Amino acid sequence: MPFGLNGNLSPINSCPVSSLEELFKVICVENEGCDKWFRGQKSEDYHLLPGAYRLAYTETDQMGRIVEPKQVRHFNTRGDIVSLPTPIFIDSFFEFMDREHIHYDEKSNEYEKCCLAQHYGVKTRLLDWTTDATVALFFSQDGREKSHSAALFILSPSLMNDAILPERRGVKPNRPLNPSEANDVIEANDDNIMAFSLPFAALGTKTNPRICRQSGNFTVHTSNIWPIDYLPQAESYLKKIVIPPAVCEDLGRFLNCMGINKDSIYVFEDIKDDVSKRANQFTMGKYNEYIRQREEEWRNTPPNTRGISHI
Repeated sequence: MPFGLNGNLSPINSCPVSSLEELFKVICVENEGCDKWFRGQKSEDYHLLPGAYRLAYTETDQMGRIVEPKQVRHFNTRGDIVSLPTPIFIDSFFEFMDREHIHYDEKSNEYEKCCLAQHYGVKTRLLDWTTDATVALFFSQDGREKSHSAALFILSPSLMNDAILPERRGVKPNRPLNPSEANDVIEANDDNIMAFSLPFAALGTKTNPRICRQSGNFTVHTSNIWPIDYLPQAESYLKKIVIPPAVCEDLGRFLNCMGINKDSIYVFEDIKDDVSKRANQFTMGKYNEYIRQREEEWRNTPPNTRGISHI
């Protein structure tokens, strides 16, 4: 298990490659059964955490006592409670969509709404994965600073769910959940945060051309904020490949020659791209104000009744 000293969590080990040929060989060996998902990140220092969860701030300790709000940068097993802005980003996006009279299926469940919002840059509980390794490799290079190593994560969604998900109706899910099943788990957790907490793998909806082009699937976070690469047993279903700058340069040229670029990955821009940007900006303002209020509440709390944060 990836526990360090004093209850702190540690990420999985990484495997560097020294050439483009070695990178492709690793992908072919790992995905021989064509059952793996891929995720590229432009820095090897980034961890597998959804956008909304990167904004987590401490609220109380495990005893329910208020602590100074601090953005979570380290992860441990001490049980601190944090604020997560997931719902307000989703709600704002669809409120802005309604104002612009943009059509979407109003009967969509929570998971389906997250899928759509995620692919337009809204901060959600979802983390993008793809069955297309070239898509993941594109994202490993998009916006990368030349001196930085990139990372490619290779996930077995079936082994992940087999290790993490509890039995439901007497069946152990050793496969990615379908959208309906994923929504059931989200609802159960939102109703009772103790019902289920660790992230799981789920198939993406195929109702949007951008999701289809990117062969998009997701891992779904609920009440637990640990990055996937920090989870117990993660090395049994997850592999991290570090791509050094020199190999990144070769990879960038290869992707360009193959016509794998922003235009081909994003298919086309539409009004929802602009709506998501405005909604995110509006929501960040609301969330920052909430954190300021929590800071003021903490300052006005007598020191002898404040909690102790372990984050």
